[in-house]
Amino acid sequence: MGSGSEYGVARILFEDQPGGAYKSFGALSTMVLNESGDALVQSLDGHYLGENGKFKADAQVFTSDKDGVDRGFGGFVDFEYAFRQGVTQRLGIEYFDDAVDVSDLGFLQRNDNFRIRQAHTRTRSDLSWARSNQLDIRGYVQKNSEDLFTQGGLFVSNQSVLNNLSQVVFRLDLLAASYDDLNSFGNGAYRVEARQMASIGWASNRSKPLSFGGKLGYQGEELGGDSAVYSLYATWRPDDRLVLDLMFNYLDRSGWLLHSRDRTMGTFDAEQWAPGIGVEYFISAKQQLKFVVQWVGVKARARDAYGILDAPGHLQRRSDL
Repeated sequence: MGSGSEYGVARILFEDQPGGAYKSFGALSTMVLNESGDALVQSLDGHYLGENGKFKADAQVFTSDKDGVDRGFGGFVDFEYAFRQGVTQRLGIEYFDDAVDVSDLGFLQRNDNFRIRQAHTRTRSDLSWARSNQLDIRGYVQKNSEDLFTQGGLFVSNQSVLNNLSQVVFRLDLLAASYDDLNSFGNGAYRVEARQMASIGWASNRSKPLSFGGKLGYQGEELGGDSAVYSLYATWRPDDRLVLDLMFNYLDRSGWLLHSRDRTMGTFDAEQWAPGIGVEYFISAKQQLKFVVQWVGVKARARDAYGILDAPGHLQRRSDL
């Protein structure tokens, strides 16, 4: 029987506010020790906020040292500028080499990645038909160390809080054709098609003891195919301390692309059911207890088989999985 893991975290932060501006510089070190290997991560970070609050900058660089893996490096820098009240623009650049790994005591979406991203947000509250409306336009492009374009897209969402405090959310995602170098689990990169996703959601007044909502959505699959998404939820607050949630999600997928074995990929027609229940109890203003249970069931039928070529490119049809 294993002896478990030992964890350690150390943080130091220097702050200054000259003339109303905010500046800070910090260092963070984490350590996870166990029988399978030790994982150490060190980072430096800096933050700046202008005295008028319009310009903001954040940056961090870090390195990971994990047993059996080369030392890895990564970092990012983010800039934000508020043109006027309710209108902001953000720009970010991030880089992670193929060895950096902070997953033992943190989260990293992927390594081996260079990404440029932006976000533009416009919020208005001087409307006759709604209390507020927020338009959010985001986009990014990224590549790996082999100069393969691994993903990029434009993402538009609009959230409106109506006068009766119900909410309506529209979302449109446009993903460019790219190379997938992750879902083959180390068996090569392959080309996926451009695809679109769209959804509309509605939620009743969440301040009421009983609230509910739902979402209808569409998503294109990586090799073609149309899939539908349906979601429903209800929330009951019998008092200020107790919250009960019921959730139900259903996906009807056509052409779902999954890894089968080695260099073989397959598409599937599938139905996915995901009901769930959550209970949240607020013991005090600083303590709460939350319990969530979700069941996921998938019924799938194999459709087509594809092979991953030695060189990055389109998948090649095969006879079977």
